Amino acid sequence: LSGGIRLGYDVLVVATGARLLPEETEGLTGPGWGESVFTFYDLPGAIGLGHALERFDGGRVVVNVADLPVKCPVAPLEFAFLVDWFFQRCGVREKVQLVYVTPLDAAFTKPVAARALGGLLKEKGIELVT
Repeated sequence: LSGGIRLGYDVLVVATGARLLPEETEGLTGPGWGESVFTFYDLPGAIGLGHALERFDGGRVVVNVADLPVKCPVAPLEFAFLVDWFFQRCGVREKVQLVYVTPLDAAFTKPVAARALGGLLKEKGIELVT
């Protein structure tokens, strides 16, 4: 550490986190960025998304895992389920087509989770695109 400070440990875990780099996904930060295209991984994006959802009364919502690694892998799935609930609560769910897009070969990639939760997207009427 700075100043030559040493910390003893039995196990060292280094968690560097993930940096958001939306500009590295071609076209993502182009027209619509911050208006109809959002990230919920930072405060400005989450606030903008919240405002957009408040005004949304029908159409297509795509939750897209653009690239790996993902800052929090389960967060996009959680968002898909939360936005399903939100639209039900607002009374517009039947006017909304929800789509979950992932670069993986399934929404739930761990065998135990896949067995237990594999049909959940279909049950909720959320289209899965792998």
